[in-house]
Amino acid sequence: MVSLNLSRSTGDSVEAVTENNQRLLATVGLKPEQTVSAWLNHGDHVAVVGKQHQGAALHETDAMISATPGLALSMRFAIASRCCFTLPRAA
Repeated sequence: MVSLNLSRSTGDSVEAVTENNQRLLATVGLKPEQTVSAWLNHGDHVAVVGKQHQGAALHETDAMISATPGLALSMRFAIASRCCFTLPRAA
């Protein structure tokens, strides 16, 4: 996984990058349709995402929040810090 390219903006073939993303997701037990990804824009746009966004890649999005159980959120960027939080389900 050290050189596994997950970016569609590097010139690698879309097919190879798609396969790499599927491999990474499989290692954590996820399928592409269980995820939402976003391209960092360095702005202040926060997307509220849910089931209707499953499998989507959002453009110009700087953060995402969701209350949808089982929906994995990921960001696409080069060099930047990120924070990830997960909350247990309420009893």
